[in-house]
Amino acid sequence: MQHRNFEGKIKQATISKTPTGKYFASILVETVAVISSKKATTQENTIGIDLGLKEFLITSLGTKIENPRFLKKSITKLKCIQA
Repeated sequence: MQHRNFEGKIKQATISKTPTGKYFASILVETVAVISSKKATTQENTIGIDLGLKEFLITSLGTKIENPRFLKKSITKLKCIQA
C-alpha cells in the first residue's frame, strides 16, 4: 500500500522491518521547490518577548503572563490530601 504519491527523481530507498514483522519503505525524492520571498520585517509586525522568573512572559506591548507555578501548587495540594 502506498501511503502518499510523490513526483521527482528517486534518490534513495530504505527498507526496514519492525520487531512485529512489518516492512516499511522510506523513499527519498528530489523535487523542485519554489521558495516564496518572506515579508519585510517592520515595527508593525514585530513583537519582543522576554522570559522571566517573576512573570513567565512579558511582551514589548506590555502584556504580562503570570508564571504558572504548577509544582508549588501541586505540592501544597498533595500535603493537604496526605494529611
